[in-house]
Amino acid sequence: MFSADQFALILSALKTQNQTKLVSNPTVVTLNNTEAQIHVGAEYPIPNYTYKAERGTFEVSGFEYRPVGIILKVTPQVNAQGCIKLTIEPEVSSQNGFTSFGGAGGAEIPIIATRKAKTQVSLRDGFTMGIGGLIESNASDGETRVPLLGSIPGLGRLFRSSSKTEDVRNLLIFITAKTVSADGAEIGAVFDPRSVRRMNLREDEFPGFRDGSDPFAPPLATDTQP
Repeated sequence: MFSADQFALILSALKTQNQTKLVSNPTVVTLNNTEAQIHVGAEYPIPNYTYKAERGTFEVSGFEYRPVGIILKVTPQVNAQGCIKLTIEPEVSSQNGFTSFGGAGGAEIPIIATRKAKTQVSLRDGFTMGIGGLIESNASDGETRVPLLGSIPGLGRLFRSSSKTEDVRNLLIFITAKTVSADGAEIGAVFDPRSVRRMNLREDEFPGFRDGSDPFAPPLATDTQP
């Protein structure tokens, strides 16, 4: 659990690493004991199959849409001491090729690569928690060769080379919990000020902006007789 100053130091340290990339920075507001969900990505249609005994084959009977991308489910619960209990389920998923279902005429079904976690934590108001260890490792083999010469049996190995690369990614998730007054909150309490500045947004572009002026049209002038 980190305070705001401690979290700023962590972000500063991560930015010094050239291989660090910010994937997403969403914000969501919800009621006490009410689940909220953020989904940034796409939805893939996953077919449902029904076996037809008279034909001995599988047929598509419908589709279910599977959300893919960055997904965050969170349910907060504020106690009398001001701490916030969070039930959180972050997920990062992506389409990772296809598999063929031969029983349905060779239909292709998308393979979904997923990294997710589910836990319950308790945070002080305004503090940040981190989830790590969601590691993804991909290995690939490559080969380069001189055209024609590299294909000569036996002698060709002198004109080609093999390589093996391994890509390891560690997904870090940071979640900040903060209570918002029911009477309203300042923009900085709901939106990350750094994100607002990057989007070059003005205060009057936010919903609910009030500048203190009279919102009503002036009254119509009436003719008076002397």
